[in-house]
Amino acid sequence: MGPTGRPRIMRGLEKWAEHRGRPLQGQWLDAGGRPGVDAAASSASSLLGVFVLRSIRLRFLGLGLGTLACMPTALADEAPAGAPPEKAGWSVTVGGGGLWSPDYEGSDDHEFRALPYVSVKYEDWLSFAVPEGLKISLFSEKGFRAGVLAGYRFDREAKDNIALAGWGDVDGSAELGGFVEYRAHWLRLSVEARQGLSEDTGLLGTASARYETRVGPARISVGPQLAWGDDDYMQTWFGITPTQAAASTLAYAPYAAASGVKSYGVGLSIVSPISGPWGVAAIANVNRLTGDAEDSPIVADHGAATQFNAGVFLSYRF
Repeated sequence: MGPTGRPRIMRGLEKWAEHRGRPLQGQWLDAGGRPGVDAAASSASSLLGVFVLRSIRLRFLGLGLGTLACMPTALADEAPAGAPPEKAGWSVTVGGGGLWSPDYEGSDDHEFRALPYVSVKYEDWLSFAVPEGLKISLFSEKGFRAGVLAGYRFDREAKDNIALAGWGDVDGSAELGGFVEYRAHWLRLSVEARQGLSEDTGLLGTASARYETRVGPARISVGPQLAWGDDDYMQTWFGITPTQAAASTLAYAPYAAASGVKSYGVGLSIVSPISGPWGVAAIANVNRLTGDAEDSPIVADHGAATQFNAGVFLSYRF
C-alpha cells in the first residue's frame, strides 16, 4: 500500500496506461485495483481462444524453477491402466491445463494461464517435452542417467506488469546443457544446467529431490528444489541497468544482481489415471527468492519473495 492507502498496483497506473498507449478512461477497476474487468470476463467466456494464443506464445519462463520441476512430466513416465501398449519403444502423451501463477518471477500479482503439454519418448534414452525440451541420455546404469539437453528459454514482456513498464522486453533464447539423474525405488534426484545461447542470457542450474509413492492408483511426488544463476542470468532477470532505471515509470535506481542461489522451495505433483489412456495431474509449488533476486526492487519494492503457483492438467496417451 502507498502512503495514501491505495493498492500498490495503483501507483503509477496512469503513467503505465500512457506508456502502453491505452487511455485509462472507461476501464473498470476490480477490488484489487486492476484494470480491465470487462476484458477479463470476455477472456473467460472464450477460454479456448486464450488457450490457443497462449499455447503459441508459451509463456513458461516467468513461472520459474518450481513450476518447471513439477510440470506434469510424470504423466508420460508410466502408461495409465488400460492405455494402448507402446509400439517399438515409442510413447506419446498430449494434453493441456491451467496454471495460476505470478505474471513474472518475483511478482505479487497472479494470473491464470492456459498451457499445453506434449511429451514424446523413445525407450529410456530420448525424450522431448514442452516445456522441458529435448533430452538425450548418453549414460544409463544402476539408476543413474546422464546426458545432454536442448531447450528454449522463453521471453518476458515489459507490458506484463507495471513493475516492468519502460524496461523493454527480455528476448527468448535457445539453450543447451546437461543433466544427471538418479532414481531408486521411492527416491529421485536430479541436477540440470542450462546455458542460454543469446547475449547476456546466462547459465541457470537447478537441483531437486523427490520422494515418490503411490496412494491407490495415484502417484505422488514431493520434495525440495533449488535454483542458481550466474551473473548474466541474475542481471538479466533481476538487475536494473541505468538505461532501464531512467526509462522506468516507477523511478527505480540502478541495481546490480550477481551470481548466487536464486530460489529454494518445495514442489508437489499428484498424477492419477482416469479411464483408459486418460490421466490427470495436479501440481503446486512454493518457492522463496533469495540473495540478489530477493533484494531486487522488482521483488522487494513491487513484488513478493515468496512465489506460489498451482495447476491442473489433463492428458491422453497414445
